Amino acid sequence: MRENNLNTANIFQTNGTDLQFEQVDLQSNQISKIGSTDFQNLKHIQKIWIHDNKITTVEPGAFDGLTQLEVLGLSYNFIYRLPIDLFRPLVSLAELVVHANNLAYFQLNDDIFKNLKILEIYNNPLQCKCLETIRLYTKTHGIILEYDKFSEVKDGIHPECIINDICDPEAGEEFVKDYWQLFNNRRYIPGGLN
Repeated sequence: MRENNLNTANIFQTNGTDLQFEQVDLQSNQISKIGSTDFQNLKHIQKIWIHDNKITTVEPGAFDGLTQLEVLGLSYNFIYRLPIDLFRPLVSLAELVVHANNLAYFQLNDDIFKNLKILEIYNNPLQCKCLETIRLYTKTHGIILEYDKFSEVKDGIHPECIINDICDPEAGEEFVKDYWQLFNNRRYIPGGLN
């Protein structure tokens, strides 16, 4: 289903029966939001790719019930914030790809990521202290971290940061309104958030 000019991921609706898909590829479409019920009939899904769309919003509960999902790809979108408990239902998640978004904050808790092995989070304007928190968490939990600046982040040292120097899920939005830019040299949203 890649490159089909789809503007919604809500295409898997049935009369209540689960679809038996193992993989879904929605790359390179025009999807701007992942709704809370878009994938509810894909209980057996193992891989979802939604790269290179126009996603700004992922609703709470969007991945509820997807207990067999192992790979989730959301890169090259415009996601600023992810719901706090979004990944908690994904008990089999081993690879999470969220690089090249507008993430200023990324939550990592032991009770959310039980089986995560790979985290790709580069090209996001992460808050400085969040960078160190992510580096330490992944190192402690044996997660392979794909982030181009982490070699520069040493214990107790925060890298130069254009967003701010804290790690707070609510911080940064006002600050970046006039400086809203992806770090992948591909996209720029003039004027920031509307």
